Amino acid sequence: MLGLRLLLSSALLLCVSAASTVLEKQYTVFAPSNEAIAKDEVFTTYMSRDGWVHHLKTNIQLMIVPSQALSDQMIFDKFTTELVTLNGTLQISQPYALVNLVEVTNPNQAGSNGVVHTMNGVVKPYWRGYTLREVEKHDELVEGLSPQLKRIKFDKPLEEFVPSGVSWVASRNRGYGNDSIAQGFFPIVQELKDPNNTEFQNLTYMYNLIDFNLYEQDIERGFQLMVMPRGDIAHMWITKDQRKGLLRFNDAILDRQAFANNGITQIVTKPLVPPGLYTTINLKDMYQYYRSSEWNLRNLTRSIGTQQGSFNVFAPLQSGYGEFNIEVGVRISTLEWKRHLWDFLLHMTVEPAYTTDELYKLVEAA
Repeated sequence: MLGLRLLLSSALLLCVSAASTVLEKQYTVFAPSNEAIAKDEVFTTYMSRDGWVHHLKTNIQLMIVPSQALSDQMIFDKFTTELVTLNGTLQISQPYALVNLVEVTNPNQAGSNGVVHTMNGVVKPYWRGYTLREVEKHDELVEGLSPQLKRIKFDKPLEEFVPSGVSWVASRNRGYGNDSIAQGFFPIVQELKDPNNTEFQNLTYMYNLIDFNLYEQDIERGFQLMVMPRGDIAHMWITKDQRKGLLRFNDAILDRQAFANNGITQIVTKPLVPPGLYTTINLKDMYQYYRSSEWNLRNLTRSIGTQQGSFNVFAPLQSGYGEFNIEVGVRISTLEWKRHLWDFLLHMTVEPAYTTDELYKLVEAA
C-alpha cells in the first residue's frame, strides 16, 4: 500500500510545474487513499507498468486545481458547481459533498504549497468510463469513427484490458470517401460491409491493433518502427518525418489521438489496407499494399542488410506506383505471389552501396 502511495506522490510532482516553481504556487489536490488505489486495478496498472505514462499523467492532472489552496468549506460552499484543474473540470455535488462523484474522507491536509484532500476513490477523467470500443463517444470526436466498425464482430478485442496497452489505428469517417479508399462505388468498402466476409473483416481490423500504447508526443522526428500488428498478416511501418513532423501508420497520417481506459486510439486519415485479403484491387491504394507487405523495401533492407553488408535500393516515388497495371497490383497485394514480390524488390537492390557520383562513373565506364 505504502509503495503505491509513494509512487502516486512522485507522479503528482511530475504533473505540476517544474520543481523550481512548485513551492511558489498553491494547489488543491484530490488524492485517492491507498485503499482506493488498491481497489482500482486499472489506475494501479497505469502507476506500476511502463507504457501508461500519459494515461497516468492525464488522470492525475485532473486531481490538481492550480493557483489556489481550497479547504473543504471553500469547496462545499453551497454555490460552487465545478473546479477547473490542470486537465479538465471537476464536478462538485453540494448536496452530497462529492467531487466527480467521489467522497472526501480526510480533508484539509495542509502543505507548504497547498492542500490535499484524501478521497475514498480515484477521481477519473471522462475517458476512464470508455473502452476502445466506445471511444467514439468522446466529446472531441464530433465527426466520429467509421460506422463500418458496427457491422462486424470486433467488440471483444476492443473491450479487453491488456497490461501492455493497445493502440488501435482507426480511420476517421471521411477516410472512407473518394479521396482515400477507392474510386467509383467504393469497392473495398463494399467488401467491408459484405456479411459473407466476416473472416476477412476480422483480419482487417485485427491488423489495426498494436499491442502497446503509442503516444505521439513522445515520438521524435525521424522515428521509424516496423511492427507486426495483432492480425499477424503483414507488417506495419510507423514513421514520423523530419520536415513536417507527421506521424504515419503505413501511409495513413495521424489526425488525432483519443484515450480509452484500456488503450489509445490513433485516428488516421484513411483506413489501413493490409495485403492479401481483398478481391478488389484498387490501383489508387497500391502504394499502401506495397508498403505494408512483408517484403516491402524497408523490411527487405532490414532482413538482408545485416547479412550482406551495405547496398543501394532504387525505389520509385509514391506516384510511380500509379504506372502499375492490374496484374502487377495482384502480385504486390496478394500473399500467393509473395515470392514474386520478393524477387521484384531484390531486382531493385544493388550491392554494395554507391554514391551518386560513383554510379555515374560506373555508367560512364560501361
